[in-house]
Amino acid sequence: MGRGTVFLTALILTASFVGAQNPASLPNGIAFYDANGLGDSQAKGIPFAKLENFRVTFTLHTADGRTQTLMAGKMKKIFPISSAKGNLATAAEIQNFQREWTELGGLLEKYPASEKTLQPVVAAFQQSEQLLKQGMVRLNGQWVTKAQATEMMKPKGMTITDSTGRTYQGVKVSKVDDDGLLISHSGGMKKLKFENLPADLQKKYGFDPNASKKKPEPKPKPPATVATAPPVMKSKPKIKPVDPPVASVPAKAGKGPMILDPFAPEEKEDGGSSTFPTAAAPDPTFFVPGNERWEPKTLDDVADCTVLIEGDAGSGSGFICNIGNDSFVYTNAHVISGNTKLKIVDRNGYEYKDIDRTEVVDNFGGGDLLRFHLRNLRRKGLTLAPANYKVANDSGIAAVGNSHGQAVVRILKGKVKGIGPDRIEIDAEVVQGNSGGPIVEVDSLRVVGVTTLLYKGREDIWAKNTGFSKVRRFGLRANLVDEWKPVSSKNFILEGKAIEEMRRNVLLVRCLPYLDVDFGGVTYNRHEKVIGDYNVGDVMAEFSDHTLVKNVLILDRKLKQGDMTVGQALATYANFIRATGKGMVATREAQNFDSWSQFHREILDKSGVLELHEADEKALGEIVTRLRQAIN
Repeated sequence: MGRGTVFLTALILTASFVGAQNPASLPNGIAFYDANGLGDSQAKGIPFAKLENFRVTFTLHTADGRTQTLMAGKMKKIFPISSAKGNLATAAEIQNFQREWTELGGLLEKYPASEKTLQPVVAAFQQSEQLLKQGMVRLNGQWVTKAQATEMMKPKGMTITDSTGRTYQGVKVSKVDDDGLLISHSGGMKKLKFENLPADLQKKYGFDPNASKKKPEPKPKPPATVATAPPVMKSKPKIKPVDPPVASVPAKAGKGPMILDPFAPEEKEDGGSSTFPTAAAPDPTFFVPGNERWEPKTLDDVADCTVLIEGDAGSGSGFICNIGNDSFVYTNAHVISGNTKLKIVDRNGYEYKDIDRTEVVDNFGGGDLLRFHLRNLRRKGLTLAPANYKVANDSGIAAVGNSHGQAVVRILKGKVKGIGPDRIEIDAEVVQGNSGGPIVEVDSLRVVGVTTLLYKGREDIWAKNTGFSKVRRFGLRANLVDEWKPVSSKNFILEGKAIEEMRRNVLLVRCLPYLDVDFGGVTYNRHEKVIGDYNVGDVMAEFSDHTLVKNVLILDRKLKQGDMTVGQALATYANFIRATGKGMVATREAQNFDSWSQFHREILDKSGVLELHEADEKALGEIVTRLRQAIN
């Protein structure tokens, strides 16, 4: 039977939609499910936007926000629709669409009860097919003519051919330097020297190629009597400050964080070890100590000093700050906590690798400030406002940072709404990812805070229709910190990992009472609340790589296949739990909590995770006892 015959009814029902310029969108897939075990003829197709596989159960999320839990044993077929997203413009994309369209016809023949539930899906396929026949293509989510698509796909921006004959399309000038242009183009980023630019661009940017070929006259040496010694640098070797070279190539997409690996220390020059890689020697041509200090003149200068901090557990912001003859990267402790690898990079792609020590605050702002000392002094860096500087309410500020962790530096303007002994409240619309970024006063461009906290608005009657019903945003006043405590970066990161491990253990142990082991396998109600907003399904999904969860899934498979009796499964399950308990005790006893940083000590105190962990260690023993009683 042909596809047209199978879909005749649906075609009549949806004929009025054919030719529409914006057809209904396709789902990401269809689950064919036999709820009553009556066979293929009664299985129904359920369109889904997202599917979660919990082995024992599947959870479907529909486009309108509903969820549905299905038993894995009754699932007949999962049919992903790859052509639901992306473009339908190339021959390969259209061929894939036709293949899926044909395959859906075969599935409707096999599962005829699905014809009604899948009518909207059939309509969407038909509408898309009709538009393709009319010469339309789908590009960037909209249906356009092929001519329009060709125009849309042209690179935006200038086309530049340099003196070597290389052509760059879609060119936008990102930055103008003394010696050339930093450009973005369709193939990435590139620094083009002025002497290699076309004549019209040389003229536009005031570059005279003839003047550049003249040999500069030697500068007269100053008399010995007026020579000045470089400034004293606190008993440290005299280091020439450097600016990051703007031609540095950003890290390649798809590569993991590389520069901060506390578990792979490198050798220091003095024979010791460092937890940070050693940077290349500074370029002495950038800046000489004793010259006039650089100060930001615009908010764009502030953005140049802001860095993106990308880790394997999260991302945030930071900024370069000069204090005396030292340069630091300032950020929040919570931006670094939990990461084992970090990359610190500015918006021009320069990576900061010359970190030689880590410092945190104690007894200030919950300990949520951290800074990395840079071995090389930078010419460009922000300046903290003096400790006695009075920040006024309603004064203009700008919060700069990596909003939503999208690797883009954004400038968010606002005002100071409140002032406290260790923090200020602002109304600039900072979000996750801005943490650690600078808050500067617009008039002085001095740093008056570090973006740190978001508080959810209150929902009680006292806050209704007031500013307190909305999200409130705070920054810690880093300029008031008068004492920094050196810490081992490795130990700081291990503290965060220990907290995360204890949190994971608590959540997993709270799931155990809801797992049933019987001849049908290991079953559970994924919607049972474990603790807070977490339910069993959330925990099993989040920690699917944990040994306990993996072993539970193995038990489930062996029970279903008849490779293990219920008694054997219960005994094995008891051994898993006992091993988990021993691991929990070992994790806790390995910690010297008194030596932890203030930031991590406060997390322990406020979260109560340590007390929960100790209580659950005892609870595991009781669970093992009950299992042994069930076996006997």
